[in-house]
Amino acid sequence: MNFTEAMQQLREGAKVSRRKWTDPTIFKLVDGKVKCFENISQYYVYDESIFLSEGWRILGLEIEGKEVELCFCDLIPHLKSGAKARLSSWEDSYICIDNESKFIVFKSIVECNFREDLESLVAEDWMVIE
Repeated sequence: MNFTEAMQQLREGAKVSRRKWTDPTIFKLVDGKVKCFENISQYYVYDESIFLSEGWRILGLEIEGKEVELCFCDLIPHLKSGAKARLSSWEDSYICIDNESKFIVFKSIVECNFREDLESLVAEDWMVIE
């Protein structure tokens, strides 16, 4: 879709980005204003208290239409198989296993300044982000 179509989707509540951006910059409305966000990825820092922590959800896992909350220790097989998980209090963040390093990685989006040029405004590769 083009930029105009992407902005219409944004007005309707969708998050939008471009296919060209492999680590996408995302636009979404926050309090009626367009905000720009970038993905960050870092090792997840935790201590032993996490082992029995509650309130974890596996992204995309629902039973009878409801998200299932698990204890962290019950997440391990899911994370090992490639699932993403978040605490129920997190909105745009999650953890997963980095297959290369075998560490738990925290991924989130942070607000940033838009730094692209005119090419982005005339591009035809805009898309809705789920």
